[in-house]
Amino acid sequence: MRRAVHVSFSLSLLYYLIPDPLPLIGAAKAPAAVGFALFVSLVETGRVYTSWDFFLLRDYERHQPAAYFWLGLGCCLALVFFPPRFAVLTILGVCFADPVIGEVRETRFKEHAMAAGAATWLAVASLAVFLGGLNVNAWLLLAGAGAAVVAEAAPIPYVDDDFLMNMVPLVTLRAVGWLLGA
Repeated sequence: MRRAVHVSFSLSLLYYLIPDPLPLIGAAKAPAAVGFALFVSLVETGRVYTSWDFFLLRDYERHQPAAYFWLGLGCCLALVFFPPRFAVLTILGVCFADPVIGEVRETRFKEHAMAAGAATWLAVASLAVFLGGLNVNAWLLLAGAGAAVVAEAAPIPYVDDDFLMNMVPLVTLRAVGWLLGA
């Protein structure tokens, strides 16, 4: 169930189809998205503070922000503050590669989990580049996939890998893109 929720966050890319300004309320969609992220952050803070519990939480998430919060926050930041050609890749990458890594870790092939994650990231990103006509070259795809699995493997206390697997590749793609003039 958690992995299905994870994959469902790829629907955050529908953000690009929402008219700007927002219909009915007339607000610009980027500030509205940031406002929504702030509201969700307040709700998550309240959940942690009151120790509110529900069935999808892992034990350690009962006392700190949960993975769904970090994934949603990362998607929001990617959509609002990064170029779409990179945000699409990293959002799809984290939404599909992280669950694959988790699934492979539960098999006898667990030592290949990171390779499976990198391959999934590359496959999903390559498909997005091809179908979406995104201006992203192979070097950027390789850099993004590598950054995603490094971010997944680098534990940072209280910051979930779902956030890091989005933000680290985004920053990497921006930096490598700048260096390559791509």
